[in-house]
Amino acid sequence: METINIRFLTGLLFLAASQLLRAGSIRVGPDHNFTTLSKAIQYARCGDTIWVEAGLYREGNIVLDKSLTLMGKGNPVLDGE
Repeated sequence: METINIRFLTGLLFLAASQLLRAGSIRVGPDHNFTTLSKAIQYARCGDTIWVEAGLYREGNIVLDKSLTLMGKGNPVLDGE
């Protein structure tokens, strides 16, 4: 029985590690591929980090529906209207 638990835990650790290893970094700003936070969130995968450049982002209803890290660079303002 202990062998099964160890295998199960090892599998869970492997799965978690593989998610972290494939985590990406997405940049949002006027000079980047994404100019809106909503589009970046839609594109992002669980575990990704979204870097939001300085500026005013006016977007209604920003929904985080997955595990992400949001990081602000230069004090961006997120206005959910």
